[in-house]
Amino acid sequence: MTADHVHRDETERDPAPTDAVAEGAVVLARIRAVGLARADEPASALASAASAAALVDRRLIEVSDRATGRRVLVLGWADGAGPAPDLHPSAPASRLSPVPNLVWAVCLAYAWPHAASDPYPGLPFRRTDVLRTCGDLDADEKTVRTAFDGTLTRAGLISLAGGVGRLGPTAAALPPPFWSALRRLHDRLPHSALDSLDDKGSATGSEEPAAARGLPQPPSGPAGHAATFVRAAVTALETARGPIAARDLPALADPAIRRATELALGRCGRALVRTEPGDWTTGYTDNVENALASERTGTLSREERAVLALVLLRAVAIPRAQGRHRHDWWATTDHPIGSDELKANRCLSGKTIEQALRGLRAAGYVTHAPSGGYVPGPALARVSPARRASLWEDLVLVSRPDGVLAESIRARRDGAALVATDGHRPDTAPGATT
Repeated sequence: MTADHVHRDETERDPAPTDAVAEGAVVLARIRAVGLARADEPASALASAASAAALVDRRLIEVSDRATGRRVLVLGWADGAGPAPDLHPSAPASRLSPVPNLVWAVCLAYAWPHAASDPYPGLPFRRTDVLRTCGDLDADEKTVRTAFDGTLTRAGLISLAGGVGRLGPTAAALPPPFWSALRRLHDRLPHSALDSLDDKGSATGSEEPAAARGLPQPPSGPAGHAATFVRAAVTALETARGPIAARDLPALADPAIRRATELALGRCGRALVRTEPGDWTTGYTDNVENALASERTGTLSREERAVLALVLLRAVAIPRAQGRHRHDWWATTDHPIGSDELKANRCLSGKTIEQALRGLRAAGYVTHAPSGGYVPGPALARVSPARRASLWEDLVLVSRPDGVLAESIRARRDGAALVATDGHRPDTAPGATT
């Protein structure tokens, strides 16, 4: 991150993170990337992750993942904490669209028949029953299947083992006020779904999973005004789908609060990012991003990367080369690309492109333009300036792989890789002076 994106005193130097802090940051980053992390991480990493999470009103929760049969970690909220969806109008927290919301309500009706009982882990339910019930409620079958098998499963709100589902790890991490509100609306859930359960009141062939438990974390000390502003800012930034306008986060105009926010985010493997229009968002720190990429946690599939490259080439790179896009900011463009233009690519089938677009939209890498077509999505606003420059270089390698500039880029990257692995510059022998 450069000084022109985040103001800081150049005389300041952060203490180098210890290995335990770095391990804890990677644990939290894994949860951020895919929704959960393995619970059998080293004790030092878990303690570091719990301490870092406590700084931003989060807590680690251990649950049983029905999809894998393992105990996993998810991020919940500290008592009394949680996002306020309408507090920042420029970038509200992500919400389910109508059909996934309906499917989630049907799953809740199956899993949680009695308002007085604990909602998690709840009762098991059959996929076929949920799809049939949604059909009875006049929901489009294809959209329901996409919501059940894609949106809700990726979000961790439900977990599937065969044809039997349970409430997922993310449901265990929802804040108590959410469940309190649902209890007040419990009678409005589509409880007619319960008619398809067997005589025991549950789907067959399911074992009762262990309940969720919170991991120990340091006790919360007295929070002053600055700490309150920092926690509120981090909560807003980390739960918003896109950048938040500076007017919605006026506390970040204070250098001290902004610096404290950077430090709290850094403990969690995250960085404060200032967008070109002057808004605020967050992204991974470079070292944590490299760790996730090396273990392929949360990375895009080969097909998704190919379709994303097509969108960036047609919606940003080509208009820029033609003088119609005059800045290097990926997340802002007035040149959407239509689905027919994407499907004209002969290297990928139309079905593959559609599937890749669904995954990219869910991850926020592409979005629908108001005028139609696809443009880069809000997730690309979280990319650091260094990563954004690397994306431009990648497009050079794709479009003119045999050009002089492409050769220069490859040579520089090969040299950087040698420095990272061997600890010396490629043009010097080990131990030589530079």
